[in-house]
Amino acid sequence: MITLHFMITVVELSMLYTLLAMGTWLSWRVLNKYDLSIEGSFCLGGTVAALLLVNQINPWLALGCSLVVGAFIGSISFFLHRALGIDILMCGIVVNPALFSLALLLVGSHVSLGASKTIFTDGAYLFGSYGSLVIVALIVLTLIFLIKWLLTTEVGLVLRAVGDNANLVAELGKSVGCYQLATFMVANGLSGLTGALFVQYMGFFSVWSGIGTLVIALTAVLGARLVGKGFGLNLLLGSFFYQLITALTLEIDIRPEWHKLIAALLTVILMVVVGKDKND
Repeated sequence: MITLHFMITVVELSMLYTLLAMGTWLSWRVLNKYDLSIEGSFCLGGTVAALLLVNQINPWLALGCSLVVGAFIGSISFFLHRALGIDILMCGIVVNPALFSLALLLVGSHVSLGASKTIFTDGAYLFGSYGSLVIVALIVLTLIFLIKWLLTTEVGLVLRAVGDNANLVAELGKSVGCYQLATFMVANGLSGLTGALFVQYMGFFSVWSGIGTLVIALTAVLGARLVGKGFGLNLLLGSFFYQLITALTLEIDIRPEWHKLIAALLTVILMVVVGKDKND
C-alpha cells in the first residue's frame, strides 16, 4: 500500500542519489567519458563516513572528508588515464576492486552506526519527522544550484568545450588536462559525498551497498534526458523515476533477487528510448 511515508522515503532516496547522478552527468555528458570509478568512490566515501562516525567524529566533518576522499579517487583515475595512457573504462575496472578491498580492510563488510550522531539526528531535532527530507533537500538543491551556475560561467563554458572539442580548447591556450582533472574530482567527490549521506541515512555501512550504484546513476541520467537535456532538476526527476520503480517492486513483493535484473532492463529500455530521441 502506497502511503505518505512510502512516498517521502522515495523522495529522500531520490534526492540522495541525485548527487550520484550529478557526478555521472558531469563525466558522461560534459567530458564524454565513462568514469566507472564513481561506483568505487561511493563505497569508499561510505567507508570513511562510517569509520569517522563510530569514532564519534562530527557528522558534517565526516561528509566533508568523504567528499575529499572521493575527489582524490577522481584524481587517481585521471592520473591513470592521462599520465599512463590507460583507457578511462579500464581505469574504473582497475580502481573499483582496489577501493572495495580497501573498504574491507578499513571497516570490514558491515558496520552499524548504533547510537552515533548523524546529520539526520540534527535534522530530526530541528524539523521533526520531516528532518531527513529537509536536510537532504537543502544539500542537493544547493549543489544543483551551484553547479548549474558554474556551468554558465566562463569556466563552465570552457569545460563543455573540452568535452566537445579538446583540440580547440588547447589552441585557445587553455589547459585541457586541468579542466578534465577538475571534472573527475568533482564527479567522484559527489559520489563520495553520496556514499557518506547514504551511510548516515541508513544507519549502517555495507560494502555491498555500493554494488550497482553506477547503474542507478546512469538510469537517473537517462531518465533525466527524457525530461530535459541540461543540468538541473531533471536529474532529480530521473532519480525519482528510478527509485519509484524500485520501491514499487518491493511493495508488490517481488523477490530481491530480481531487483538488479529489473534495474538493468530499465536501463536498457531508457538507452533505447534516449537513442531514438537523439536520432529524431
